[in-house]
Amino acid sequence: MEILRAENISKSFAGVKVLDNVRLQVEGGSVHALMGENGAGKSTFMNILMGMFPPDEGSLYIRGKEVRFAGARDAIRHGLSMIHQELLVFPELTVAENILMRREPLARGGWISRSRLYGQAAELMKQLEITIPVHEKMKNLSIGAMQMVEIVKAVSNQASVFIMDEPTSAISQRETAILFRIIDALKQQGKAIIYISHKMDEIFRVADAVTVLRDGKYIATREKDALDMQELITLIVGRELGNLYRKEETHPGDVLLEVKGLHAAGARGVSFAVRKGEVMGIAGLMGSGRTSIAHAIAGMEKITSGELLLNGLPARIDSPGAAKKQGIGLVTEDRKQWGLIPEASVKHNMVLSSLKKHSRSMLLDPARENAVADREIERFRIRASSRNQAVKSLSGGNQQKVVLSGMHLNSPGLIILDEPTRGVDIGAKQEIYQYISSQAALGKAVILISSELPEILALSDRILVIREGRVKAELGREEASQELIMKYAMTHEPAN
Repeated sequence: MEILRAENISKSFAGVKVLDNVRLQVEGGSVHALMGENGAGKSTFMNILMGMFPPDEGSLYIRGKEVRFAGARDAIRHGLSMIHQELLVFPELTVAENILMRREPLARGGWISRSRLYGQAAELMKQLEITIPVHEKMKNLSIGAMQMVEIVKAVSNQASVFIMDEPTSAISQRETAILFRIIDALKQQGKAIIYISHKMDEIFRVADAVTVLRDGKYIATREKDALDMQELITLIVGRELGNLYRKEETHPGDVLLEVKGLHAAGARGVSFAVRKGEVMGIAGLMGSGRTSIAHAIAGMEKITSGELLLNGLPARIDSPGAAKKQGIGLVTEDRKQWGLIPEASVKHNMVLSSLKKHSRSMLLDPARENAVADREIERFRIRASSRNQAVKSLSGGNQQKVVLSGMHLNSPGLIILDEPTRGVDIGAKQEIYQYISSQAALGKAVILISSELPEILALSDRILVIREGRVKAELGREEASQELIMKYAMTHEPAN
């Protein structure tokens, strides 16, 4: 039974058409995947469905009746609920207060009943098998835990249509399994789910049908069972991609970074070495300490004990600035919090950390900055209307390329990439993989942290497996497998 239908939806911003006659039909009791490259128009389309802004043309129907939403609250009243790709949380409020925002149970006199608020939130957590303390403030949670709270909040709305925009981009495999159980339960209840993801394995796991957008236009709708992965990739990018994980042959040289007995917030006695021309992967569950290791090396977390050596010499790194001077570049897992100034332009986000290289004496050189930004936009194939476009208006994947470009402009010898392809489409992923491979071929040392094991396995020369802040295994390229990595990542005893 049809629950939602969108016909000939078009939308323009500042004279630029971002959606052009897009259509979608979603049935109850099914998962309909919406796919496309970054900038294809998916988020704009979903924002229209959620009443964030009206379409210029086209019609929207709920259970066969045409509707025009006055705003997001109107869409929610009509039975729509959305999990956003970018977290929309209130960090100073508790988990319970975030889940039941604007739906707080009231006591006599119109005051919020705190006991019922926390009781209802705790019951929701129990039903969904999620173990996050409801009294904890959101700011104290990991990104993955925040995402799970957003999922609980959306599911608790008792909607008939759930829009899930990259819901697994920041959560662990265990949490992803919980989400998939929730989706299966919603399908059994006759709910409709619109599922947006760049992870192909997820699409073939949860979707019943797939609609593809490209450059703001409707391309095709297919039943999942009638699709194979190569056909889907071709529909998305409009061309054959070839070998997604192509890695250039390298010959690792001298040790560039040696870590000895590193202790930091989430690291406990970590030791390893990375060579020039080598890609070293770091795998492990979310919360295992992977990011803490990266932050400590890049001066974002205090090193409480241990030693770092660069090119054989002791290095004191107590700030990001000190790390940059030592030739260390970091792309963080959370570009919104650490990697970008959303209100600033593409150009300024690119050149901000390397201004001295683009200045004349003590004066800024706008012409040089413009030339650098234009070159980087072309190098990283960033989809932007101009170098002066506000970075907040770019798609997530293009924002990630801006972050990558800003790091690259400092010419680091050691490149640390923490979840570099999170929320990035298949075409942009290939470009990032090629960048990683090319930098290693140039003699740079690369540390790649990722929750996507296929890319860790395909791109890494060696792999460290981290659990509870400690190195549990070091695996060579030939011996590593998904099963072996997960065995080390999840078990307390060493794998045989």
